Amino acid sequence: QLMPENADVGIREQPILDFVQQRTGLYFRSVQHAHAVTAIDRAMQRAGTNDPIDYVALLELDLIALDELVVELVVCETYFFRFPDQFRFLSETVLPELRGRADQQTAMRFWSAGCATGEEAYSLAIVLREAGLLGQSHVLATDISKPALEHARRAVYQAWALRGDSHRRVEPHATCSDGFHHLAPAIRDAVHFAHVNLAFDVYPSLVTGTGNQDVILCRNVLIYLDPAVIP
Repeated sequence: QLMPENADVGIREQPILDFVQQRTGLYFRSVQHAHAVTAIDRAMQRAGTNDPIDYVALLELDLIALDELVVELVVCETYFFRFPDQFRFLSETVLPELRGRADQQTAMRFWSAGCATGEEAYSLAIVLREAGLLGQSHVLATDISKPALEHARRAVYQAWALRGDSHRRVEPHATCSDGFHHLAPAIRDAVHFAHVNLAFDVYPSLVTGTGNQDVILCRNVLIYLDPAVIP
């Protein structure tokens, strides 16, 4: 069941949110309720039903319908170097420490969990390239939204994704054409994207490629998860 904080969600949407939380771990706090209700209504209209119970039955059988609902529920709005202090700490403190103890035969492993459309993961790749460590690193980026991952793999962004001072960091690693920034192959190919549902107990693990990470960036995803599924 959803936490008591979700009690003001309409009765109509409650079975759907219960199902989503069980399957994905997504949890909607009070300030997110209006967005969640609107997102559910859009997804139900697309699925051609107005009955929440029928819709839950559809979600149980149709993974595409569940993916479409998740896309509506999760806000994939992000941009390059969104949290400057985080990347500064990575550059000035974490990477020097990793460099000092790195086994030259073993790649340093980085995981952007909840990468959305890829800006965080590619920002990480840029930091590693600037530090001369990209060739010694493996960057994994995962998200529950398949459309967001498709966007991320293209590595093409509009100027809005480079807002603030981030454009100064990104532009040396990209080419601009018709208003779109195309990331350099060295950055694009350095990031490995995968579809991951963090609510499952198989993460992190060696089997899924998510184990033995040196650094995990998860700030963007924790705000959406039920506290019960966060280790």
